[in-house]
This record gives sequence, structure tokens and C-alpha cells, in this order.
Amino acid sequence: MRPTSTRCGPTRWAARGYRHALTEAGRVGERIYLAAGARGLAACSVGAFYDTEAAALVGIDPAHEWVLHFVALGVPF
Repeated sequence: MRPTSTRCGPTRWAARGYRHALTEAGRVGERIYLAAGARGLAACSVGAFYDTEAAALVGIDPAHEWVLHFVALGVPF
């Protein structure tokens, strides 16, 4: 799995930062799908996950970072 995370708190984007983070997570996900397809792999976005468990899985502190997007990669049948 490949998580996309972002830092919390004030950024140069101020109130729009959250929206920019979600847009960037979508762009990264799109690139993962394209790269997986080019290499003959399958990609599947994880539609729902628990925040604290996801943060523990990838080793981040949920007080300072959030997991925004998970993508599972594998070899298709």
C-alpha cells in the first residue's frame, strides 16, 4: 500500500490548504494508477480506513500528519 499524507497546521495556503492537500492526493493517486498500468500491475484505491490505524500502519503521528489516500498494488490474475 502507498499512503499519501499531509502535515496539519498553518501553511502558505492558509484556509485553502486542506483543499489543496486533497487535490494533490488525487493527483498522486492518478499517477500511481498510470504507473501501475504501465508496469502491468493492478491498482485499487482503499475507499475507507480508520485514521489512527492507518497512521500507525505507516508510522506517522496523527497529531501532525493525516493519511489521505491508500492505494493497494498487486499483480492482476
